[in-house]
Amino acid sequence: MDSVRLQQALVVVVSVAYPPGSMVDVRILATPEDTFNALQEVCDWATSIDLAYAWITSSKGKAKHWGALPLEKVRRAVIGCHFAQTEPHALRALWNLRTVDNEVLRVGPGAGGVYHPKLLIGTKGQAARAVVGSSNLTRGGFGLNTELNVLLGGATSDAPIGDLLEFMDHEWEHRSRVMLSAAWFAQYEKEYWARPKPPGLPRSEDSEVTHPAQLDVGWADYCALIESQEARVRVAGEGSYLQEAEDCARAFGASRGFASMPVEDRKLVAGWGDSTGYFGSSGPAGTFMHLTEHKPRTIAPHIDRIPPEGAVSLDLAARYLSDVMEVPGVGLSSATRLLAAKRPDLFLAVNGGNLEQIKRVFGYKPATRPRYLQLIQWLWERPWFVAPEPEDQKQAKMWQARTALVDAVFYSQPD
Repeated sequence: MDSVRLQQALVVVVSVAYPPGSMVDVRILATPEDTFNALQEVCDWATSIDLAYAWITSSKGKAKHWGALPLEKVRRAVIGCHFAQTEPHALRALWNLRTVDNEVLRVGPGAGGVYHPKLLIGTKGQAARAVVGSSNLTRGGFGLNTELNVLLGGATSDAPIGDLLEFMDHEWEHRSRVMLSAAWFAQYEKEYWARPKPPGLPRSEDSEVTHPAQLDVGWADYCALIESQEARVRVAGEGSYLQEAEDCARAFGASRGFASMPVEDRKLVAGWGDSTGYFGSSGPAGTFMHLTEHKPRTIAPHIDRIPPEGAVSLDLAARYLSDVMEVPGVGLSSATRLLAAKRPDLFLAVNGGNLEQIKRVFGYKPATRPRYLQLIQWLWERPWFVAPEPEDQKQAKMWQARTALVDAVFYSQPD
C-alpha cells in the first residue's frame, strides 16, 4: 500500500474511533526520514514536551535524535528499564533536569508486563502534536529500523489528543515508581553493561579477511577495508569505533593520570559506564569494574607509564602488561582495553569478540602476553601503519586510531 492510501486508511480509522468534531490532522511516518523530521518538527514547535517510552538511548548525548530533543522543554518523562536496555547516560540527563520542587523523570518496571509505550507529545497553549507508533526514542527507532509511526496534530480538547494526554497523566501518576538516587544509577549501570544482547540483534556478518596478506596493504586500501568491515559490525550499544576512540582520548587528555580521572571517565576508558561498547566491553568483568570505580590506584601506576603520544617500545608494553596483570582481577582483555583506549594508534584490544577470528587469520590466539606482543609487532610493520598522517580530517582521525581499528576486521559476535 502506498503512503497516500495508507494515510487515507488511517484517517478512516481515526474518524471511526473518534466521531466528527475531532479536527485532528494525521500524517503517516513510514520512513526513517519522515519519522525524524516529525520529531524535529514537534520539538521545535512545542513549548512543553512529555515522553513515555519503553527504552531510550542517546549515544552519550551525541545521537541525532537526541540532539533534536530540547531537554529544557521536557516536562515529564516516564521511561521503562526492562531488561536494562535504556541507556544510563540518557536517564541521567533527564534526572538532572529535576529541581527542588519538581521532578521530570520517573522510571520503573511497573505492573502488567513490560512497559512498552512509544509516545512523544508536545503542547503549545491549547494545541498539541504527538508522534506515536513503533519507534522507541533510540538511534534505531528514529533512523535505522523499519518503523511505522503517526504524527497527530490538533487541539488538546480533541478526542485523540486528549486521550494521549490522559494516558500520559495516568502513567505519570500511577505507574509503579522507583526512588532515583546516585546509588540506584550505579546499580542500574552495572545491570546495563551485564545485560544480554537485545532479542533479534542481527549477528555480525563474517569478516572478509581470511589471510594476513589482506592486511599487508597501503593506507588507502586499509581505510577502505576498515570502513567496509566496520559496516558489518553490530554491537548492543550505539556509537562507532572513532567516537569511542575520541571520547577516550578526551578522558585521558583531561586528567593527569588514571586515578585522578572523574569516575565516569575511568569507567569509559575501562570499557563500561558511558562506553559505546566498541573495542570491547568490560561489563561482565566484575572485579575489574570494581577496581576502576573504587580502587583506581591499583591500576594507575601501570597505565600512567604509557605516554600519551610518541613512540612506545614493545619492551615498555611488555612491562606494562606483566605488571598490570599481576593486579588481581586484571586479565589480558582488560589490560589491552586500557592500552587501546589510551593509545589506539599503537594497540589493539583483544577479547572474546575477536580472538577466534585472529586465530583463523594468523593461526594462533593472542591470548598470552608473548602472543599479543607478537601480533602487535606484526601490525606495526605493515605499510598502512608506517604511512604518514593524512591531511584529510576523517582519515587523520582513523590514522590516530589505526591499530585499534583493526578490531573491525577481527570482530565476530560471540554465540
